[in-house]
Amino acid sequence: MAPRDASRGNQNLMLALFAAMAFAAGMYRGFSEPYTGSTPLSARVGETTVPGGPHSISDLERTLEQQQKLISQLVKVQQQQLELSRAAEQTTPALYEAKALAPSEAFPSGATAGSVEGKRADITADEALSRLNAAQFAKWLAPQQPTPRTAGTPAPPASKPAPKPAPEPELEPGPEPGEGLPKPGGGAAPVGHSHSAKGWEPAVVAHTLENVAKAHAATRQLLRERYGEALFAKAFRLDPEIKFGGRSKEASPATPVFLDPGSRELLVRRFLAKLAAPIGTSAKRFVVAFGGHSSAAAHGNLYNQSYAHAFERLLAPAFKAAGVQLVVRNHAMGGTGCVPAAYCVSNVFGADLDAISWDFGMTDGRNIDHAELYFRQAILQVAGSGARLPPLLMLTHNTDNPREEMVRHFGKAGFEVSGIRMNNALTLVPKTESKEHASTLPDALRYLECANTVTLEECKAHKFNCLQQCGSDKGKACHGQVSWHPGWRYHMLKGDLAALPILEALGEAAQRYQSFTMELGPNLDPELYKLPAFPAERPLPKPLFCGPKNGRGFPSSVDAALCSEATRCATSYEPRKGQGPHDLAAAAAAAASNPGKKAPIKSSAPLLSLAEAAPGWAVQLAPGEGDNTASCTGHVDQKFNALARQGAAPLSLEVETKGPLARGLLMLCEGPFSARFAKEVGFFNTSTPGGNVALELDGKPVHYQRKVSKSLCSVVSDRLAPGRHTLKITPKGKALTGFSHVIWL
Repeated sequence: MAPRDASRGNQNLMLALFAAMAFAAGMYRGFSEPYTGSTPLSARVGETTVPGGPHSISDLERTLEQQQKLISQLVKVQQQQLELSRAAEQTTPALYEAKALAPSEAFPSGATAGSVEGKRADITADEALSRLNAAQFAKWLAPQQPTPRTAGTPAPPASKPAPKPAPEPELEPGPEPGEGLPKPGGGAAPVGHSHSAKGWEPAVVAHTLENVAKAHAATRQLLRERYGEALFAKAFRLDPEIKFGGRSKEASPATPVFLDPGSRELLVRRFLAKLAAPIGTSAKRFVVAFGGHSSAAAHGNLYNQSYAHAFERLLAPAFKAAGVQLVVRNHAMGGTGCVPAAYCVSNVFGADLDAISWDFGMTDGRNIDHAELYFRQAILQVAGSGARLPPLLMLTHNTDNPREEMVRHFGKAGFEVSGIRMNNALTLVPKTESKEHASTLPDALRYLECANTVTLEECKAHKFNCLQQCGSDKGKACHGQVSWHPGWRYHMLKGDLAALPILEALGEAAQRYQSFTMELGPNLDPELYKLPAFPAERPLPKPLFCGPKNGRGFPSSVDAALCSEATRCATSYEPRKGQGPHDLAAAAAAAASNPGKKAPIKSSAPLLSLAEAAPGWAVQLAPGEGDNTASCTGHVDQKFNALARQGAAPLSLEVETKGPLARGLLMLCEGPFSARFAKEVGFFNTSTPGGNVALELDGKPVHYQRKVSKSLCSVVSDRLAPGRHTLKITPKGKALTGFSHVIWL
């Protein structure tokens, strides 16, 4: 094979010659059988077939020529894809500057600025491409290396345009989540490449990894130009230690981004497994979930100006080059803390997560036990079955000593953790002193921080760039433009910083893979991406803040069982990936009509169908809750509640407890109804004769046993035996009453 210091052109030529020689000797399985030139999803190159059987020298030459044409086509298409992706990445300044493109023009007819993955339409990167000029971003790309050619093969015309990219193919039905990754107990699942029907050929592997390196370098150059060399050098580097915020002399000044060496190694191995996974399968996905309050949901801005979307836009080129599908879910909800969301991680965000975050900013205060509960439940609900790896735990807010201590606790136990410190980042941002001074700064930094020479009104005038897209306030400033909601520049910086650990780990994984293939060929040794199994090889650490017997003596409000056992949940809040109250009602109805027969509890009924199960009940916004979809700015967070008044039919919900606990737990949580509507809306009251709700559990009257402090949840029972149980809710009072979450284990 070529030495490590050989030029990339020589490496590619040697790989192609190696494939040809292996084919001639009958040693290379992919050439001794019908050949399928499978390529990464981002390449979008069609298949090439070479007949099997005896081969002459001329057959070999024709085969090699086809191979070189495939390589040439692949390089051109991936180069074009990278250019287009880089153009799409610039959607924030291009789509949101009114002088360049009004917000209403940023969305196709009938579409909104919805989530990257969700039920509503989105202004995707591909849709944005037609609105931008990709040529202006070509300067960030390294000169394309000439494709090796065999003697007698004519060079392609210089003026011939690159093939037009076809629509991104859907992922083919693949293995269940976790396949293509190491199996529990340390064993590795088989991988594809040249020994699989969906395998990669050596030259394709080489060019894919080379393009990942190009995308990585181009993304770093984009950040350098976006924020300027000074800020880039100080902010966009990884702190290898979690220094508890850097407020002490020893740690100050801490960098805005941290990723400790242990977490970096685990994350690199995770990406090696994805690079090695069979092409077109669900194992070749990287799924990231963002949760939080109204700031994380980008209230006051367009939804696709959120830092979750900025995170996705920055990483998209590198992931496309790698052939790994990047899926980002921003399911943040205005005015909510991480409880009860912690109990509903898989229900709200999905059980297929590779990384998860919650913005513990305004609404969680000093409830450190809630933050630890959230991350513990994320691990338990995603990896508890043993089918998937625990997700990367991302801390995305300001310097936060207790929470950084908490994530370091997870890191020491062998889990991947990363984080950003936005207040540290903002101290590095030059303060805008005047309009003239602003013109000398990169656009991403103008008025992000303002000196006292700039009035508050002037600073705020440059903070947001969002107008209502429909309704009676169409054309006016977007709702939610208040002092505590950040503007689009803040969101972009935060998303870019949060993406840095992912970008660097993916780049390092590609480098390791490339080094391996130079010496040993395209089949990556599974030992290189072997990860410790959960919980056998890396069990949950003992709680630091969570539960009554935590390691810090923290006055926790969380039941001990909830810190160590995966909960199950049904919620009416949107967006979500799993079941709602109507699914539990449908299961109860099926059980009542078929005694003794266990009907599955799964999402099968459409939203707002609760009235079919119990007339008088409905899933709708409670009084005082605004409709976040009404302004057509793309926001999807909706605090739907299951609501009813006196006279409504009893609502029966069926749950199934099947955890290891001898006695399970059942809780109900209520929506944060506005105090302005206290006369119209009443919280559940079951403990007095004048209560507005009557509860029955398995046919027996029950009352709330206790309120869960620092939350709107109450325990119905903590003595549930394993099995199926039916909870019946009968409204009694005149006030509108209801619930938002049913939680059990």
